[in-house]
This record gives sequence, structure tokens and C-alpha cells, in this order.
Amino acid sequence: LSYQKLKELSGAEILVLVDNEPSNSNFELKDAWGISLYVKAQNVSFLFDTGPSPEVLEHNCKVLGVDLSNISFVFISHEHGDHTGGLPYVAKVAPSVPVYVPSGMSSSVRRGIERLGFNVVEVKGPQQMLEGIASTGPLMSGSLAEHGLILNLQGKGMVLLVGCAHPGVDRMLLNATNFSEKVFGVIGGFHLMGASETRLEQIAKVFDELSLQLIVPLHCSGKTAKSFFKEHFPQAYLDAQTGSFLKLGP
Repeated sequence: LSYQKLKELSGAEILVLVDNEPSNSNFELKDAWGISLYVKAQNVSFLFDTGPSPEVLEHNCKVLGVDLSNISFVFISHEHGDHTGGLPYVAKVAPSVPVYVPSGMSSSVRRGIERLGFNVVEVKGPQQMLEGIASTGPLMSGSLAEHGLILNLQGKGMVLLVGCAHPGVDRMLLNATNFSEKVFGVIGGFHLMGASETRLEQIAKVFDELSLQLIVPLHCSGKTAKSFFKEHFPQAYLDAQTGSFLKLGP
């Protein structure tokens, strides 16, 4: 596997378009089981996962004033429906944009995405998609392939976005360190509902070793894990849900 040196982004902004926790400030927004993040970095914008349905994605984009027609690409972390379900709406507003999927995705799901008219790009290993924006490359959890997205921020280090972290959020973070030692934070679904205290401590140990400055659990992280990380990393922990806006960098 070749890990090229990543270019740096001056900053990034992340808007949580879809999450299963309702917004605590904008009651017009719909929450739904799944995740979708709208990311702007320098002069580029893209979508990380699409939530479970075109209706929810479209509704929240309209409420938040997000125009997906000029996104550069869509990144699909893995094949589950709560991450791919919003694609029909994206196909309406941004037809034929590249959709990055992990190699090992089941062919039926892949074909479904192609049928929507997208240019499906299979990510086989770690790769920089645009300057400072990379895929970790697919990691397996049983037969399920999942990849994470890296934003390499100037003066901070890498921020890892994870959809569901089926392979383990700790494993995905450690895998990202192949690009660079400096990891700034992690955002997304940590897949820890019903996880044991031992498992949470195992993950906390990796968060500690990497001296994470930003920990933002969303989607399938679970309430227990959220309060565990909030308690253990009060400086780095950030509470987020549908409609949350994160500004990283200048």
C-alpha cells in the first residue's frame, strides 16, 4: 500500500445534514437513522454519506440552504442503506458526479448506484482524492468493506470522518496514521451501542495515544459511549446532531 504525502487544507467546515439525534435549535429539520455530512474545504465541497432517504436529505438541504449541485464528489463509507439512501436526491441535483465507494462493496448495491447515473469510483487502497482529502482505503469488518475520509488540516493535522466505523474507530484511526503521525480528531458514527466498558477503554487508550483534540461522535455511537468520551475527554469532546456546524481552521 502506498501512502503519499498529503497536501494541506487551510481549513474545513462540516455541516451535519442528517443524524439520528434531532437538532436542538432548528425544529424544522428532520432527524433519521443514518448520517450525512456536507463538507466545504477551501474551494471544494462534497458529501460524506447521504443518510437513509432522499426525502430527509432534500428537506434538510432546503431548510439549511445547502445547494448540492456544485459538489465535487460523494464519498460513501460503506454499503448500508442508512448511508446510501439519499443518493437518488443527489442524482437529481448533481447528476454524474463521482461517487467513491470502497472496493469490496456488494455488486448489487454498486449497480444500484450506477443505475442512478453516477460515475462510481472504486477505492482499492489509500488514495488522495483531491489535495488534502484522502480515503483511508477499505478496511474489512467480516465481509463488510468500509473506508474513512481524511481531511489534512494545516497546523492541526488529520481529521478522520467515519460513517459507522464497523472495522473499529480505533483501528481506522491507527490506520490513518500511515499517512501522517499527526491526527487532530475524529467525527462520525463510532458503532458502539451496547459496547462494553472494556471496549470503550480500549478506544479511549488510542484516543489518548494520539492526543486527539476533537472527538465528535454521531449516528451509531450510542449514548453510553458519548457520555464516556465526554467524561474522559472534556476538552476534545463536542456534542453534535442534525444541523450542527463545525468550523475547523481559519
